[in-house]
Amino acid sequence: MLHWVVELKKLGWEGMLIERLRFHGGLTIKEVAEETGVSQQTVKKHVEKLVDLGRAKWGYNNDPDELGAVRIEGVMKWQ
Repeated sequence: MLHWVVELKKLGWEGMLIERLRFHGGLTIKEVAEETGVSQQTVKKHVEKLVDLGRAKWGYNNDPDELGAVRIEGVMKWQ
């Protein structure tokens, strides 16, 4: 948990989430909440910003009643 919190302080929400998505390939809201120590609602709010920016996408388990099961996947930006 400590390294996630350090990354969060250093990179901010967007940077930390993008780095974690690159490393893990995908995450759940529940995983991010447990590793950062914040609520699932807070994590969802920050992930929704990334989705709106096109930097992440919701995976196959997008069920709003099951926040912990929502999969977040990074979107590769090819140059």
